[in-house]
Amino acid sequence: MTPAITGKPLRDTAVIHAWSASDLHVFPGDYLKVQDLTLSYTLPKDRIETLGLSTASLVLQLQNLGTISFNRRGYNAESMGFYSYGWGMRGIPSPLTISLGTTINF
Repeated sequence: MTPAITGKPLRDTAVIHAWSASDLHVFPGDYLKVQDLTLSYTLPKDRIETLGLSTASLVLQLQNLGTISFNRRGYNAESMGFYSYGWGMRGIPSPLTISLGTTINF
């Protein structure tokens, strides 16, 4: 119950859920995220044939490269939680992952 209903200050009310869950605490969650970027380079055939290879390529993959928030608080909507230490507490953001690979055919 809110102080308007009980007539008591907020600290004296037993239930403050309705007060803390009001739309006063709602804000825009707009963001732009580069989640997956893959770059691949195939080595020239004339250079790898001298090594006895038919094809060879290198692959670089980046995951969770970056996030740009369009709200004034800088929150990322993907890292928001509801059941941690309180409503709307921020969770752990997704880490940057870098993978490097090769493909070689003889």
